Amino acid sequence: MHPGKVMSTSCSPPEVQAGGPRIALVGTPADLAALAPLRSAYAEAGITEALLAVAAPPARSELVELAGGADAVLLVYPRRRSARTVVDGPTIGAADGRRVPIGIVPALGGGALERFATTAAGLHRRGGYEQSVALLAQRSRRYAHLAGRIRALLLPQVSADSVLWWPAEAIVRDDLVAGLGHGLAVALYVGHGRPNGWVGYGGVRAHHLAAAPAACGLVLSLACHTLSRRRTGLSFTEALVMQGSAAAALGSTTSTQHVENARWSLRLVSALAGGCTSAGDLLAAAEPDSDVSRHYRLIGDPLAPLVDAPTARIAARALTDDVVFHPQREAS
Repeated sequence: MHPGKVMSTSCSPPEVQAGGPRIALVGTPADLAALAPLRSAYAEAGITEALLAVAAPPARSELVELAGGADAVLLVYPRRRSARTVVDGPTIGAADGRRVPIGIVPALGGGALERFATTAAGLHRRGGYEQSVALLAQRSRRYAHLAGRIRALLLPQVSADSVLWWPAEAIVRDDLVAGLGHGLAVALYVGHGRPNGWVGYGGVRAHHLAAAPAACGLVLSLACHTLSRRRTGLSFTEALVMQGSAAAALGSTTSTQHVENARWSLRLVSALAGGCTSAGDLLAAAEPDSDVSRHYRLIGDPLAPLVDAPTARIAARALTDDVVFHPQREAS
């Protein structure tokens, strides 16, 4: 990881054992077996795994103890449980003071766990180094202004080509879906959300992204309810990961406040610009001062690399090469 510290965020790696990062995998024996494709990719990347076979998700105290010996935790939870009840947030406070990222995935059956594991394994095998960020915003001065602030925070430290400006007033849903389907490292949405998707772009649902040729590394939905199952069988955030559209996705289980989301979004992109290269490292480095993160959970692989698929940036920029940033408009 590249060193860096911006707005009190840093991606300095924690002390780890020789051989690379350590991840604790938690689930039933059948769940752990279904993760075989991802576990193979971990082994290839020099990631050490510790397995904990359980009949039900561990209690919080057990997770804290587990986090003490790991750099990340991946937990498979029963289909009937909602993400809100499984863990308290996207990170665990270990006894040694570290914030350890925890990714969770539902045991849906029907090959969904294997699909997730295969998708996440593909991210670990991408190679390359390009890290593009797509900035998505609902059609609104408030959200366009926030996305503009995020862009301004990124650009002094990353190349302009790596930041894709895709607010709802600039592109339509079909182009957005096609762009995300190229397999960008990060997509960040600000705007209103619902259990079944984003309000912006005329409504984006998981099925719109189901046929994506390549998965995003991490989808960040800084919005309300995108990880709630209210009146839906599976939340938008869960569906993105379990259908193979992203290796990891962050969503809220309830209502959130715009000001707190705005502050956290700036911390997240500061950490990203500071050198974070995995989903979990990003969330641990950007832990907010407020308690807004307690509403959010990380679905998917906490070690998912934040790297583009080959040619993703070129293809995405070509698709929307007429989308330009208008600073005066976004600041109005």
